[in-house]
Amino acid sequence: MKSMKKIVTGIVMAVFVCIVLLPFRASAAEEPEIRFAPERDGANVILTLPQSVRENVYSLELSLKIESNAQEKLDVVFLFAEGMAKIAEYRYHEDTGILNLYLSGSEALLKEASVQLGEVSFSAGNEEGVVVQVSIVDDSLRIVSGTRSEPLPGITYPETETIELGKENGSGGDPGQEPGKEPGGDNGSGGDTGETDPMQALREELEKTLALAKTYKKADYTSDSFANLEKAIKAAEEALRNPDALREELETALRNLENAIGALESAAVTPVTSQKAAEQTTKSVKTGDRTEMILWIMVLATSIGVTGVLAGRRIRYR
Repeated sequence: MKSMKKIVTGIVMAVFVCIVLLPFRASAAEEPEIRFAPERDGANVILTLPQSVRENVYSLELSLKIESNAQEKLDVVFLFAEGMAKIAEYRYHEDTGILNLYLSGSEALLKEASVQLGEVSFSAGNEEGVVVQVSIVDDSLRIVSGTRSEPLPGITYPETETIELGKENGSGGDPGQEPGKEPGGDNGSGGDTGETDPMQALREELEKTLALAKTYKKADYTSDSFANLEKAIKAAEEALRNPDALREELETALRNLENAIGALESAAVTPVTSQKAAEQTTKSVKTGDRTEMILWIMVLATSIGVTGVLAGRRIRYR
């Protein structure tokens, strides 16, 4: 009997250790990351997230830092992968070198574990000797919920990627994932181009998105999602009426308006609130996917049963 008790005690301890350590193993194996896949005159941006996280991502934003030795204006565009989201926008601020990406939709944005968001591309009038460095702004990958945006914890950011214009820089992104020829979403690229004043361009972009928002009909969408859109419309109108509005205020109004459009739920579909999705996302990143844990416990439970039977037979034969 003492031998039997020792065997059972050992098995119980082994099960306990596995249960305690398995969440850490699962989390480490599914660590989210962003990486660059260099292309000629640009780079693909690839996002990897575990299923427990990506199934709750309905709106996100990301910022890239662009630095160059170009002596003249550097043109920066972002070509989103086709069908990436209902709203897929980018804005490049030439004065700061920051490229902001924004995606939003009423469904989860990321269908696969690794998704190519699109390609950042550079060009200059004279590309000879022009070198561009692109990196991810720290804590800029954020899950957006209404007027709030929270950084995704535990994300691994890539090292700075160096692109030499006019030269072959790499083979590109994941097989089967091709960036769209035109930026995705309902509103085009939204970039600051030409010699237009950045603030004026931002105001015009907000006006254009506001006009689009007003074309949606209340009867076609759930009351909660349309109420969120009406709130965003009102805030956008107030920002445009203020001649002294700061860039941050205009950008916030624009982002919230785009988020509200992307999150519109058809009246025939049960809505999933962005706030709930964001809370589930944060929780999922911390805990990891428990599916593997359940399978391990089932295997261990079976092993315990088999071991117990064998041990019982050994004692009986003795």
